[in-house]
Amino acid sequence: RYYSTIAFLLVILSFVGVTGAWQARNALSSADDTGAGDLTRQLTYIGLALAALAPVFPGVMTRLVRSVPTSLWLLFAWCSLTLVWSPVPTIGFRRLVVTVLITFSCLSVTRQLSPEIALDVIWKALMLLLGLSVTTVIIVPELGIHQPGDPEVAVVGSWRGVFYHKNILGAVAAFSLLLSVHRALTKIRANMQRKRVWLSCAGVALSLVMLLMSGSKTSAALAVTLCGLLALLRAFPRRTVRGLFATVVGLTLIVLMGATVGKASGYEM
Repeated sequence: RYYSTIAFLLVILSFVGVTGAWQARNALSSADDTGAGDLTRQLTYIGLALAALAPVFPGVMTRLVRSVPTSLWLLFAWCSLTLVWSPVPTIGFRRLVVTVLITFSCLSVTRQLSPEIALDVIWKALMLLLGLSVTTVIIVPELGIHQPGDPEVAVVGSWRGVFYHKNILGAVAAFSLLLSVHRALTKIRANMQRKRVWLSCAGVALSLVMLLMSGSKTSAALAVTLCGLLALLRAFPRRTVRGLFATVVGLTLIVLMGATVGKASGYEM
């Protein structure tokens, strides 16, 4: 329960901790406007990191270094390199530190939980965020929906819920949709109680509504792709799905490369 609570808070803060909930939409004159420090936020992240690491502090650095995938280390290295030519390196450095801090905290926490419990905690946190978002849209639509006069004209009318921007709501809805579908299929296969299955199905419905109303196209495309892949993994052997997926990705890359070469040569496809 200790680690589940920390994981729950980390998920919430990962989505609303940077800009805060129910923030007003203001036009920014420069990148410097996004980099103001917040002592409360900084102390919160540091406190959660310490809470996550304290029970396993002996030898923690060795364990953390080993637990971080190589791809993440490469990503951190690239982010560090880009600070060299960044117009606002101090802001970039602070955000990189926060990202590394959250990553280490999440890895430390999830290593203490089983995969089932970790996914369940994440799903509950996302459902809470979506529940608060739909409540905001219904009760205080001027906060939950992008209003006329928004700095971005294209987003007017799209739902943003408790978040600063519709795309954050879309990302949360897409992730929760994937987890809800996974939970529903798992519980149906395990012949669990109807109540638990219906809760997962309700999560699917809520996630779909919020995803569509957010108008986030990238998140919608990602959700459809991942849910389709999940369905294939459930229906066919993993080796078959991996082969099919590799084939599709390979053909897509070939088509994109051909289109790029053709365009560079002056040919239209």
